[in-house]
Amino acid sequence: MDFELFEADCTFTDDTVPAVAVADCVLNGHHYVDAFHEYVRAYPNAGYGFNFFRWASSGDRNPYNSWGNGAAMRMSAIGHAFDRLEDVLAEAARSAEVTHNHPEGVKGAQATAAAVFLARPWSEQRRDQASSRTDVRVRTQSAA
Repeated sequence: MDFELFEADCTFTDDTVPAVAVADCVLNGHHYVDAFHEYVRAYPNAGYGFNFFRWASSGDRNPYNSWGNGAAMRMSAIGHAFDRLEDVLAEAARSAEVTHNHPEGVKGAQATAAAVFLARPWSEQRRDQASSRTDVRVRTQSAA
């Protein structure tokens, strides 16, 4: 079946903006809080969740204890940017904790970043090393 993937009325989602902000932080060394605030100011009508938008538009630098999926939705760049699972998990926690500092929010972010990391096209030897060291679920829980 043929169909148009992108039509004139297509737009990016509320999760796209923080995902791009995370990529900007990882690539350019920006602070996550500053980047989220700047990107939300630049794209205020993306349809963010109430708590995230209130936090980002207020300039508040303290997390708001969210356990939702927003932090997980912005993890793709972190899963791609690091060469060790331990580094992915640590950076995912750092990124998540600025908003989603509830343990469940952090674990969701780490699980998503780990899934991206483990899906990367590695050699079989590196994939085997990553999966044989320790169960990812256990490491994610202990890192949070």
